[in-house]
Amino acid sequence: MTPNLSILAMSLAAMANAPAHSAPAVASGAWHVDYDDEQCVASRTYGESDKPIYMVLKPSPAGGVMRLIISRRGGGEAAQVAAKIRLGDQSNIKTNVLAYGEPNKHQRVVTANLSMAEFKTHATTPWIQITSPELSGVFPTPGLLKVVAALDECLTDLQDYWNVRADRQLAVQHEVSPTQPLTPLFSASDYPMVAMVHSQSGTVKVGVLVDDTGRVADCSVESTSDVASLDTMTCYVIRTRAKFIPAIDANGKPVRSYFSQSITWRLGPPSNKRSK
Repeated sequence: MTPNLSILAMSLAAMANAPAHSAPAVASGAWHVDYDDEQCVASRTYGESDKPIYMVLKPSPAGGVMRLIISRRGGGEAAQVAAKIRLGDQSNIKTNVLAYGEPNKHQRVVTANLSMAEFKTHATTPWIQITSPELSGVFPTPGLLKVVAALDECLTDLQDYWNVRADRQLAVQHEVSPTQPLTPLFSASDYPMVAMVHSQSGTVKVGVLVDDTGRVADCSVESTSDVASLDTMTCYVIRTRAKFIPAIDANGKPVRSYFSQSITWRLGPPSNKRSK
């Protein structure tokens, strides 16, 4: 795959277009796009050197979702909170974000899954604004259109490498398959408490990159349930419990492949039994 690529940031004059009621974060680094064997990510650093804030964009392998990740110094327990994400003046997305601490890195991470179609519609936006109890701020994004184009190029390479596209899958003699159905891997105890408290349910479509040994190399949300905790738990269960039989090419050789499936989270009716 192509080596790392750096994209120079455009002038921060675009900050003048940010909402007047929010002081925009100051970028302290250029956009950087990583061409990796297992994922494509773009990142940029904001804030002071002793208190940096990192923004990361990660498209799903089939291009259905753009995952927005923002991390800063901190920690704490996982929490799901309501949020509004604005992609410039033209988009106001009401969603929820998942926040959690990474103790080994001393980071507090906030993440949301956005529709790729909507994200690309506003790829010329000069800023992204997030409003939530976990994190609120305006992040200037000059040059974002070029970053999205670079991610598309990376994604094309990734899809070829993992045989994601339909034309690549036609060359596979036996498709990748889980050693057992995925649905039974999920138990009632996996249902995120925050989703239960708010009676939230939904269907998550995930895409899984499986290497030639059957190992799960990556799990990404391709279609969000609009419930951050359900999205995250779906990939957690698949990453930690699922096992796969790798795809086999026309020569009988195991090859890298892509597997997708939808998982539905549904709360059952409340019990009418009374304790004695």
